Amino acid sequence: MTQGDHRTPGSAGRHTDPALVELERQIAETREQLGETVEELAAKADVSGRAKAKAQEAATRVRATAHEATDRVTAAKDKAVARAEAVKDEAAGRATAATGAASGAVHGAGSKAGAKLNHISDDQWRGTYLPAVVGVTVAAGVGTVLWMRYRGGRG
Repeated sequence: MTQGDHRTPGSAGRHTDPALVELERQIAETREQLGETVEELAAKADVSGRAKAKAQEAATRVRATAHEATDRVTAAKDKAVARAEAVKDEAAGRATAATGAASGAVHGAGSKAGAKLNHISDDQWRGTYLPAVVGVTVAAGVGTVLWMRYRGGRG
């Protein structure tokens, strides 16, 4: 080897031999790949960083699930309130109908009783009811007079 052929590490690009130039290029590429591999291994070795990332992902999922659950509960509550109002309105309607029916029944019964009394003819009144009323009145009067005499004579 002559003094001009002596090469030092890092003197790439000064060679004229194509095989050496290719070899130096492959070495540089291998160094670059090795650097990337080291960075990937360092990222995998960063357990706390990966744990933080996983925790953030889990927290995001929990928040989303909680939000969905809140929405479902709110929807169920709104549905229950609407159904309760419908049942209340239906019950109020039925109560109003029942009140009206009862009122009609009472009015009808009163009307029937009045109609019965109005159907008594004058002949029935004079022939049956008038003598009975007069008889009861006379009997009450005679009974009162006798009772007063009996009480008065002893007193």
